[in-house]
Amino acid sequence: QRFILIASVDRGASETDNECVGVGEFAASGLVSSASMPIIEGAPLPFEASTNYGTFIRTHASITNAGSYAISCDTTAATATDEMIIRYRASTMSFDAPSREGSPLPFTLTGFTNFGAVNSDANILSDDRIAGRGSTFTGTGGSTKQVTYIDTTIIGETDVYVPGGQLVAPDQPLDAWTSTARLRVSTDGTRWMNRGDLNGPTTSDAFI
Repeated sequence: QRFILIASVDRGASETDNECVGVGEFAASGLVSSASMPIIEGAPLPFEASTNYGTFIRTHASITNAGSYAISCDTTAATATDEMIIRYRASTMSFDAPSREGSPLPFTLTGFTNFGAVNSDANILSDDRIAGRGSTFTGTGGSTKQVTYIDTTIIGETDVYVPGGQLVAPDQPLDAWTSTARLRVSTDGTRWMNRGDLNGPTTSDAFI
């Protein structure tokens, strides 16, 4: 029974609303038994001391019953490598960035080799695998390319993925995953839910 939350904290400096991440555990009584703030804007990344957490931490975050968690954020790294999903593994008490702008993709995406400028919708599974959303890739057509993935498998790619059970014939391919913070994945990675738009009339293109 654990929780994770994204909030702002007043540090009493010129930047008075510094974003932070809080994690904790509930007791059997339902009250919070422990809590900490392991991530805060401006602090150095645990795995890259020369880089700090940046000015935004996305509100969608994920935590397991074992205490592993994942968030997505920007950092003070170079523009071509600054956006990432950050993971904390409770079993090894270590941080890493499995999905980071400019880093190699763990799956095959035709025309692209590295993660793009947006890495969001951080979901962590019970075995610490990561699911998320990637977009704004560098290269021809990269500005509109979007994917959702679970670990090393793409589950939805724009202009390729065709959702089943559509009410309009013929079935239409995915046009976009609507905004960020929409993807939800079961703890074992076998089920997921998301919101998007199809390549069709605007009166019938939105779907879940």
